[in-house]
Amino acid sequence: MDEFYNLIDFYDRVAMHERVPKRYVRDMQNPIDYYSDKEFKNRFRFSKTSVIEYLMPLIFNEIEAVTTMRGLPVPQLIKLLAVLRFYGTGNIQLVSGDLVGISQPSISRCVKHISQVILKSFKKFIKFPSNPQEQRQNQLLFYNIAGFVGVDGTVDCTHIPIQSPGGDQAENFRNRKGIFSINVQIVSGPKCEILDIVARWPGSVHDSRIFSNSNVNMMYEQKQLPGCLLGDGGYPQLQYLFTPIRNPQAIAEERYNKAHIATRNTVERLNGILKRRFGCLSKKLATKLSTTLLIISACAVLHNIAIFRCEELPQNLEEDFDYNQIVQQEYNGPPNLYGNIIRSEFIIRHFQ
Repeated sequence: MDEFYNLIDFYDRVAMHERVPKRYVRDMQNPIDYYSDKEFKNRFRFSKTSVIEYLMPLIFNEIEAVTTMRGLPVPQLIKLLAVLRFYGTGNIQLVSGDLVGISQPSISRCVKHISQVILKSFKKFIKFPSNPQEQRQNQLLFYNIAGFVGVDGTVDCTHIPIQSPGGDQAENFRNRKGIFSINVQIVSGPKCEILDIVARWPGSVHDSRIFSNSNVNMMYEQKQLPGCLLGDGGYPQLQYLFTPIRNPQAIAEERYNKAHIATRNTVERLNGILKRRFGCLSKKLATKLSTTLLIISACAVLHNIAIFRCEELPQNLEEDFDYNQIVQQEYNGPPNLYGNIIRSEFIIRHFQ
């Protein structure tokens, strides 16, 4: 019994020195207060500061509360957070669970509405450098990667999976891997920012066709940009679009290919970052086709805002995108002899 009482006395002394953690009652209806900073960023891909001080003022004047005779409108902050949560997961049911009190139809309407509002700032955030000083700085950053001279950007296409849109044209969206998708062309800057994006072509369309019909191609044809782009073997060699040499023979050609691959890696990284940050782009989007195109472009704008705001990817964000879905294409069109001459002279001048 003495040992028993001594044991009780020991636990009493320990309990006296233990601090009972304080319990806080958090309002789940307000994610800003309910989630910690880390939990908030994991769910909404932006910090609380960026959402409150930047995103909300950016679109606040564009969002109009819809008042009806059937209940209260969704608060503007909750509407924005619901859409950010959908962008991050692609799961409307999960959004409904995180933000209690919002129905699935309401979230679907919010996604379309907020995406339209975000795209009003498209030209503000997605653009090539406009003045010569910014253009030279951009080319210098690319040069510092692997010594490739005069690069304005790197171009590539990535496939965004979607559900079959149905109708007579549905098979046009099936790519070479047998997956329904949107083939999205992206031009990357040296910091993995998006300089241009084209999100409207079905998955069966070849990369070179998308480029030949793009605004970027027209800008280079009209001499509006000073340098060149780097693309993979799916593009033709042009005087302003440099592609790798398939079978390098000389040492200079091998040096050229090595520098080309290292520099063009920026757009490959960008595609991965974009799909990890916004998980809806790596899953089959089940929205209407018109809404799907809005979502892709809106995520591109938000990506550049995240770069501008120095928002890092959440550390525990798993990379669930299947890179086996990447469709590698080869250019099978007629060779551009003038473009090949330009490339040969460029290799002799810079890599000999």
